[in-house]
Amino acid sequence: MALLIGLFPASLPGMEEASIPLKVVATPSFRIKVDPVDAASRDAQRADLFVTRFAGSPWQIVGPCQVMQTSAGPHFTRNVRVPGDGLYYFTSRAADAAHKASPPTRTSPAQVRVLVDTTDPTVVLSSPLGHENLVSGDLTEIRWIARDDNFRSNPIDLAYSADQGETWIPIAKNTPNDGLQEWLVPQLPGKSLLVRVQATDQAGNSSSAKSANPVHVRPAPADAGPPPPPP
Repeated sequence: MALLIGLFPASLPGMEEASIPLKVVATPSFRIKVDPVDAASRDAQRADLFVTRFAGSPWQIVGPCQVMQTSAGPHFTRNVRVPGDGLYYFTSRAADAAHKASPPTRTSPAQVRVLVDTTDPTVVLSSPLGHENLVSGDLTEIRWIARDDNFRSNPIDLAYSADQGETWIPIAKNTPNDGLQEWLVPQLPGKSLLVRVQATDQAGNSSSAKSANPVHVRPAPADAGPPPPPP
């Protein structure tokens, strides 16, 4: 069922955002599961699901829920499809014997929030771009720019490949999106390497960028040893 809901930022009066459970999904089709809103609703044979998007807007009915009885008590569930990315608020109301549910008021709290995010992050690798000559065992810098509205914590993974991208060896995993990572060039003199940066958001959407051309690893200068003793 498609929901015709205005795409506005949601902020409901009387709601504390952090207290409302948040579900993040990468698809406009998902399943909602909520508990009865009060003790009187626990014996309901039918419940309806409602949705809203922004402050002062009336709740819109989505449709009837499936009532599932479990050892932990009843749950109300329903498959939902929304029109696009954004934040959606849902709540339920039990129906009476005539199968009619009283809609929530404008200020009724939500039971769950769903953030729909189907957009991949954008990632640009700034350095190395390729053709650089790096020295085994030296420190060099990897630089990138990654953007997304809903990044997860520490969304960046960095890796290099010595076989033209067939396999990737981690440099750093779950690192902050600060655009800079020091890299100890591996002891692979004579090899050509690709470098990749990958970014993942809360919904699991992921994008990556790699060096356009290989970087070349040179051997470290031979150790000359200690200076000879004075004559």
